[in-house]
Amino acid sequence: MSALVEVPERIAVQSTEPGLFAARLQALFQSKPPALVTTGFRNLDDALGGGLMPGGLYVLAAPTSWGKSQVAASMATRAAEAGTRTTLTTLEDNPQQVTRKIVAAFTEEPLSEVSRTDYTDPALSAKRQAIYEELHRLPLIIDDTHDVDRLCNLLARHRRQGTELAIVDQGSWLTLPHGRGQKDMFTAACLKSRRMKELARGTGLALVLVWQINRAGSKKDVKPGLHDLRDSGSVEQDADAVLIITERVPTTVEGESLLRLEIAKNRHFARNKEVRFKSYDAESRIEEYEEVPF
Repeated sequence: MSALVEVPERIAVQSTEPGLFAARLQALFQSKPPALVTTGFRNLDDALGGGLMPGGLYVLAAPTSWGKSQVAASMATRAAEAGTRTTLTTLEDNPQQVTRKIVAAFTEEPLSEVSRTDYTDPALSAKRQAIYEELHRLPLIIDDTHDVDRLCNLLARHRRQGTELAIVDQGSWLTLPHGRGQKDMFTAACLKSRRMKELARGTGLALVLVWQINRAGSKKDVKPGLHDLRDSGSVEQDADAVLIITERVPTTVEGESLLRLEIAKNRHFARNKEVRFKSYDAESRIEEYEEVPF
């Protein structure tokens, strides 16, 4: 059997109408599969089926203080290190603080020390130059646009300029134009996630939307899951995949925690896969968890 699929001439003529199924088949047979976008973490890429799908909306969710912003920033930095043009929109921390965290993770120094360091000191010129040489070429933009319409316009422009990955940290801090979704948080969440969905699908960006899970009462005794997003508008429905940090526990190493991240939903590939990371809070650093063979 020939490796090439011959498209009958009569079908090719009929398929000039874009909506015809024959046209969809023709486009499939005559184009290469989309190149997946790396998360910067090999283990997470593997669990997602190779990476992030262009045009997909990925929700990264966790309770407060469980490391979702650390994972998001590390994803942005590591993807950029791999050559992926990336925009990180930070709405909780200001961009300069995120920059300090990236430097802390790179140098493996405590964030408190980086924040106190006077990099204008001539005695630190060699260290300053070494950090700059390694990081200044990263194809990474750090932005803090809160207004959802302005952000969508900005990211669409970045996409036209070659950006492949956008990370928004986090969704609850996005603001809507006056009069839209102001009556209740449920409606506001629906509008925000739907705008992010439309942006990803319309531009071909791989878009990661960080979302906080609010847990109260009996929920604290149950592992975080999709059920925790049911009160967050249509976030779960809009997402092509939902990644949830389900556990954060200290290890025997001082300052180190183990994060368990579950792919609770994935329209494109398998779900219910688990990925583990090591978190170092003092350095704002996330590393892949490597199994030690016996």
